Amino acid sequence: MGEVFLARSPGGRTVVVKRIFRHHATKAEYRARFAREIDAARRVGGFHTAQVVAADPDAEPPWMATAYVPNPSLQALVAANGPLPADALCMLGAGLAEGLAAPAIALRITTERKHSRPAHFGLRWSRCVI
Repeated sequence: MGEVFLARSPGGRTVVVKRIFRHHATKAEYRARFAREIDAARRVGGFHTAQVVAADPDAEPPWMATAYVPNPSLQALVAANGPLPADALCMLGAGLAEGLAAPAIALRITTERKHSRPAHFGLRWSRCVI
């Protein structure tokens, strides 16, 4: 549906910018779905998702910027440290369950999973961020 970039805001804050591919931006269904994703991220963001910093679903192309949450991926964490201990797996499972419990998060993940990409989430020992 789109591409994702690591960027800096004018104030120097590290952000993640997602924008719809130009060939999708001409289709009303993609714009509507992206606008719903932005709305859902704004309603839920901050604890289990990165906070939306700015967005413009009507721009050419539509885009959304979220706070950058520096975390290793699950793959990188396991590659560097081996299998997670049982308590860490329980924490990961609980964090994912809490995040997925919100209908808006489920909408966002369903939207992202349509193309069989790996899940977008990072790990902190204190919480799971989708």
